[in-house]
Amino acid sequence: MKNHHHWKIRALLGRITLLTILWILLTGARLDGLIFGLVVVPVAVWLSLRLMPCTYCTYIQPLKYWTIATNIPHFLWRSLLGGFNVAWWAFRSPLKLRPAWVLVSVELTGGSRVALGSLVSLMPGTLAAGESDGKMVVHVLDQSQSIANAMRRDEATILQITQNVERGQ
Repeated sequence: MKNHHHWKIRALLGRITLLTILWILLTGARLDGLIFGLVVVPVAVWLSLRLMPCTYCTYIQPLKYWTIATNIPHFLWRSLLGGFNVAWWAFRSPLKLRPAWVLVSVELTGGSRVALGSLVSLMPGTLAAGESDGKMVVHVLDQSQSIANAMRRDEATILQITQNVERGQ
């Protein structure tokens, strides 16, 4: 029981930290925004705990924030290259897009699977659109590009970030 309370406190402190940082970024650290944040952040933390209670806190391990930070440049670079790629397609004459729906096998489950779908959807030219037969359904603008390889790399990164919690390792 003591361990359960430890995870609840960690979850509470994590949410306070995350939402405070988010608030500071959104307000540009302006004094009037920070003062208003003294009310907004506690309300947001309370609301997050009501909407996503810490029922499974004993199963949640902290994310590897350093791994997240070191992957941000990679994500930004891929996003930039993808944006140029989509722009090149858009201005190319004649337009030679080959859109398709692709089914990709993914081992991640739960929140990690959702994170992968969100990451894929943020990349230009791709959109995670659900599941079919246990596989992730992804819409791509050009089926000649290998989305499966990129998703496997992203899946490995998410596994590093979540410390393999989803696989029970």
